[in-house]
Amino acid sequence: MTMTGLIRLHSKADLFLIRLIIALTDTPRVNRGKETVSRLWRLARKIVPGKRVSHASPRNKNPAVKVEVVGDRGGQPSAVETASVRPAAQSNGSDVPIILIHAGDPDYLQYSLSCARKYNRESRICLLGDHSNSHYEFLEHYPFSAYSGRADQFARFYTNHSTNGRGFELFCFQRWFILCEFLKEQGIDKCLYLDSDVMLFADAKDEQKKFDEFDFALATTMMACVLYLNDPQVLENFCAFLEDIYTKKDRYHYDKMLAHYAVRRKNGLKGGACDMTAFELFNLDYFAFVGNVVQIIDGSVYDPAMTTPYPGFETEQQIKRVYWREGQPFGKHLKTDRYIRFNSMHFQGRSKSLMKQVYDRISQTP
Repeated sequence: MTMTGLIRLHSKADLFLIRLIIALTDTPRVNRGKETVSRLWRLARKIVPGKRVSHASPRNKNPAVKVEVVGDRGGQPSAVETASVRPAAQSNGSDVPIILIHAGDPDYLQYSLSCARKYNRESRICLLGDHSNSHYEFLEHYPFSAYSGRADQFARFYTNHSTNGRGFELFCFQRWFILCEFLKEQGIDKCLYLDSDVMLFADAKDEQKKFDEFDFALATTMMACVLYLNDPQVLENFCAFLEDIYTKKDRYHYDKMLAHYAVRRKNGLKGGACDMTAFELFNLDYFAFVGNVVQIIDGSVYDPAMTTPYPGFETEQQIKRVYWREGQPFGKHLKTDRYIRFNSMHFQGRSKSLMKQVYDRISQTP
């Protein structure tokens, strides 16, 4: 007789204890610790779902760069105008919606959206935007103002500790509250979030399977230019974490955010406390099971920024050098001397002006 057959289950708590024992004995010793805690935490959320656990730009000139046969983060909010909501497309349960959040309609936005559609012909693509960018016919458009109630409340107690402007940094935080509310309203349990200066060259539904075991996966576990979310409750926990920091309920992590800004200022560095800083602290202290999309998996990788060689690619004039093969972009990984396919490229800062050039290139292929 099995162990479960010997125990009379009186409640869900009993069942959780059984699963706890099985999980502990089933996990290889080398993988215990943070991974095991995360697995158990995810089991616990299945037993008691829905519980909040709180402690848990101006356009740039074209850079001098050769693209061989080769966004700052989401836009800043402006005066919000009500835009009509385009009806949601029908999708099956295995769909992984692609979601972007952006205010305004800069030139590069069309290349990000069109590229995502080209490589994801059947997937939902949802733009949470404003009236100025409601004209794209090949996606679903929703006014982000309809999901900004909690984000607006956050703005009341947010204080900026960065050399970047308050409006820019605030919106980088607010997007997670907007996304959280949108997922709830739509009943979406997994998605791919993209920054509006990211070009996607892969099928999100297939790629999500690589990261299915994680609560979420992002670049270097802190940069959310590309973020596969598999558990919306973890995003809810992250939003609660931000609220606790900036209301100073969690004074310890507020001080750590402030210290990060102070150290950068002391050493003459730009930037400061941002949502990336918060993601790093959240991942370290709250047992989220986090994947890294910048790891090379099956010969492909998600680029964290075209303006840096990380994670070890050939560059030319401080931009990753790109090679094209059958309509797909590749980079040369210097340590292994291999050509690695880019699932996405992040055209941060001055590299945004290259997005049209890249889109013109992929438009030549079926």
